[in-house]
Amino acid sequence: MRRKPRRRYCRKTDKKWIGLIILLLGIAIVAVITLPYKAWIVIVGCMMIYIGYKLFMS
Repeated sequence: MRRKPRRRYCRKTDKKWIGLIILLLGIAIVAVITLPYKAWIVIVGCMMIYIGYKLFMS
């Protein structure tokens, strides 16, 4: 009897997303250690303006 082919739970696209998340998490950890508090306020403010602009224009 033949066995059914097993499904791969971790597909290629899933690996890309997981890799991207791990990369971003690593960058964030390094940035938290090195950047001062005021720099984080500026970065978060710019991100919020960008995200708001993208939501408004879509």
